Amino acid sequence: MEAEAQLFIDKLNLTKIKQVHSVKIFGDKHEEIFVSVNGKCKKTGADHIGTNGGLLNTYIFNETINPNIIINAGTAGGFNRMGADIGDVYLASDQAVFHDRRIPLPIFDEYGIGRYALFDNYNLAEKLQLKKGIISTGNSLDYTSSELEFFKNNNVSLKDMEAATIAWICEEIEKPFVAIKSVTDIVDSNIESALEFEKNFEIAVKNLTSKLIDLVEISKN
Repeated sequence: MEAEAQLFIDKLNLTKIKQVHSVKIFGDKHEEIFVSVNGKCKKTGADHIGTNGGLLNTYIFNETINPNIIINAGTAGGFNRMGADIGDVYLASDQAVFHDRRIPLPIFDEYGIGRYALFDNYNLAEKLQLKKGIISTGNSLDYTSSELEFFKNNNVSLKDMEAATIAWICEEIEKPFVAIKSVTDIVDSNIESALEFEKNFEIAVKNLTSKLIDLVEISKN
């Protein structure tokens, strides 16, 4: 969502340098930091969220900028059983998976889950004081009972709507990929995800932006 990126864009005084279809790319005057957002749907005006938006954005961004590393920064649901609290910022670690690609056929079952490795050669979790955990991607804000079982069986700490898709693209193009996520809602609670998301979005984005600013400072050293 553009609202997830706007505070960071404003803090660093980034300006829009290019737009390809709906995808908007912002950069700094030194051409060192770039932010790319999915843009909005022409028909509804909604942000292009989910795997479709993530796929188009990542492809266009890589072809246009060819960055050294791709970072997916945004919000996600967390899990109380894994120690998540509202506003916590995580570095997705170990692997990114899909929880809603159910293909009960030999080989395709594992293909559907994905299990894409994540880049963690900079010890970012320690340097930025981030929590760590496996991230799982799907195209719905809510979840099914079978997905809850999947989260539990695969030790999932974060639930989002694009990380595994971007991890897949980065694996295909051999580009390092990092996902940094701030928790808006607790999936394994009795509170509806949409209500928590709206209530906690602002604090989650504030905390996320703070960690991203810290990341920029670390990268300068």
